[in-house]
Parts: sequence; C-alpha cells; structure tokens
Amino acid sequence: MKFHNFLDLIISGAFALLAFLFYLFSKDEVKTRREKDMHEGLTRVEIFKSWAIIIFSILFCLKYFFSFITDFFS
Repeated sequence: MKFHNFLDLIISGAFALLAFLFYLFSKDEVKTRREKDMHEGLTRVEIFKSWAIIIFSILFCLKYFFSFITDFFS
C-alpha cells in the first residue's frame, strides 16, 4: 500500500467532516435567523447555499472513498 492510497482515505474523511460540521453550522445559523425574524427570502437562499455545499462535500467524499477502495483491492 502506498501513502497515496491512504491519502485518498484521509481526504475522504476530511470532506465527510466538512459536510457534517457545515450542516451543524448552517442549522444553527438558520435557527438564529428565524429567531431574530430576519428576512425569510434571505434565509431560504442561505439554506439552499448550505445544502449545495453539503451535497458537493458528500460527493467529493464518496469520490475519494471509492478511489481508495478501488486502489486498496487492486
């Protein structure tokens, strides 16, 4: 096994952690905005942006994870 293979696993974990932490941050931010009665349209835009970042992070996580799996078993 080369370090490059394990680097794919580490990067995959980093993207998974990024997605999870960004989810927690955005959930708290939306809750705070709604409690302060801020503009609902801006809140919906922020929710959309947050989910877009979370989905892309998960996709990159899966890409690097499957790259690790294919290199590991070949």
